[in-house]
Amino acid sequence: MNAPADANDILRLMSADDLREAFDRNLYPIPSTEHEPTGKPLLTPTPWNWVAPENLPTRAWLYGRYLMRGTLSLTVAPGGVGKSSLAIAEAIALSSGRNFLKEPLPDGALRVWYVNCEDPDSASNPELSRRAAGICKHHGISEADLCGRLFLDSAVLRPLKLAGPEQNAKTFVLHEEEISRIKTEIRHHQIDVVILDPFVSTHELDENNNSMIDRLAKRLIGVATSCNCAIGLVHHTRKTHGPALDAESARGASALVSAARVVRVLARMEAKEGEGAGLAEGEFRRFFRAVLDKQNLAPPESERNWYEMVSVPLGNGKSITGYDDDLVGVPCRWSWPKQKLDYDLAIIRAVQDAIDGKDYPENCQANEWIGWEIAKIVGLPLQEKASGKGAPLGHHPVSQLIKHWIDEGWLVSEDIPNGRRGGTRKVIRVGEWIELEDEVPGE
Repeated sequence: MNAPADANDILRLMSADDLREAFDRNLYPIPSTEHEPTGKPLLTPTPWNWVAPENLPTRAWLYGRYLMRGTLSLTVAPGGVGKSSLAIAEAIALSSGRNFLKEPLPDGALRVWYVNCEDPDSASNPELSRRAAGICKHHGISEADLCGRLFLDSAVLRPLKLAGPEQNAKTFVLHEEEISRIKTEIRHHQIDVVILDPFVSTHELDENNNSMIDRLAKRLIGVATSCNCAIGLVHHTRKTHGPALDAESARGASALVSAARVVRVLARMEAKEGEGAGLAEGEFRRFFRAVLDKQNLAPPESERNWYEMVSVPLGNGKSITGYDDDLVGVPCRWSWPKQKLDYDLAIIRAVQDAIDGKDYPENCQANEWIGWEIAKIVGLPLQEKASGKGAPLGHHPVSQLIKHWIDEGWLVSEDIPNGRRGGTRKVIRVGEWIELEDEVPGE
């Protein structure tokens, strides 16, 4: 059978779905007049019809200020932080309509398609199912909560390749047939959010080639627009040593960051941050933060979202290796401990009495640092480092308290002669004495 001549023939001989598929694949030209060009429409100047701002539709945010319909969002993180675990947890939060990660869900429960290109999910090794089940168990998500809205697939045995080099390897091509098939699946299942993890495994392009990556990224934006869904990509950072991570730390071509409307950066908690939060030595490794580093569609958010990776047993019994239950890492929102600065005046007076005339050093690395005496009185945890050198663990809250009391005038920092090394050294002394109500004047 010869191919229909135009869209009207397709609609008459086949169906509306066939017509839509034909347009997606660009197989048949749209009917045109004598003076209109065939094929792709050309860009021409379009007069703007003035509209009152209050009459414009609001942006279709689906998950906080990260995912929005018709756009491409990017999560950038180094290996081992927990980006895949977070992506799966977010897919479950979206499809259940439960904001257990404390991100707004404006549209409630949605239909989400999460595709992981690194972990298997076979009958003999259902790794994705283990992760999802652990997240559901820890956050109390039931089968009824999901109601068939979560689509979880591994692209390990069935690779997803959206683009690649042509045979001569000098040029590249978008795999339009595969892209069209993905669009058909999105429409058929009425998918609201697609998450591809990681982006590098969805193509065979030179990831450092800006032209190639830009073409693929713009094509994915086209998919998001035509299917009225949000697409989130999970991406790796390049190897960095020292500098803080940001959107520019994304591995490969900068065109990917430029094409994404929102870029979120995940980074591990640093040891100093763990000390500031009062965590025990080594515990900081369980925590990571998420920062919207590039957000073209809304004012930047100054707050960092912190997460803790919690080890959750699946309760599936001993394995052949002799271990008990399988354990999976589950991300949970975590709040930075608030610094307590307001103490009863009697406690502050007790500190003044304890340090009066002692000239304790102000330097937190000194052996007789005043913070040890204060921490003992107010009940803040301090722990000497295993090396015995440097500031003690947990010193940040105590240091903040000392600074606050100096600002209030109850303590003062003074320079006194350093008899051992010459020069001066800083010590903390009593400032304005606190008078308690039950004290007798003059005593």
